[in-house]
Amino acid sequence: MPDQGEYIDAVQALPGCGLGLYTGVLAIGCSVGLLGILFSTLALIQAESSTFPQALRPGNQVPVWQLAPLRQSGVVELTEVPLAYHDASPRRDGTRACALMSDRLVQVIGETGTTLPYAEMTAVTGAEDAGSWTVSARGAQAEITCGFAPMEGGDRFLRQLRAEAPASATPAPSPPASEATAAPGATAAPPDAPGAAP
Repeated sequence: MPDQGEYIDAVQALPGCGLGLYTGVLAIGCSVGLLGILFSTLALIQAESSTFPQALRPGNQVPVWQLAPLRQSGVVELTEVPLAYHDASPRRDGTRACALMSDRLVQVIGETGTTLPYAEMTAVTGAEDAGSWTVSARGAQAEITCGFAPMEGGDRFLRQLRAEAPASATPAPSPPASEATAAPGATAAPPDAPGAAP
């Protein structure tokens, strides 16, 4: 059996790997941390440049900061709350939005606001293209067009706008053929007259 001195000499003769192993573990940990920071930064950049469906919402569910551009442009008063609100801005910061108020349709693009009272609307139209909607309202003095991406509720916005606007803004249905106007000078035969249609 070797004595203690020989054992110590044998251990000291082994190749040193403690410091090298520790350095390797630190290098691996540092690399994983740097990769995590890199992927997190890329994810933030991608999320900032991506747009997600911003559904049509009641005004009482919209944050105050998102309504600020409408109020700063002067088309919505400080205490007013929209009936329905849609934010179409790329950053979802309210700088491009449409809102249905109790008596008017309002829109803000940047710092410019537009107001179109329901009573002055002459036409309300909507068009769908691959799930996206374009809703337009025209009046004598202004026209407002609101865009909706798929799943953002453009069809509901159109229905609600038509419900709020006067009947003149919705195209009237054409009369049935049986009620068509007779030719000038012609008189309709009474139902019991000979030759009258049964």
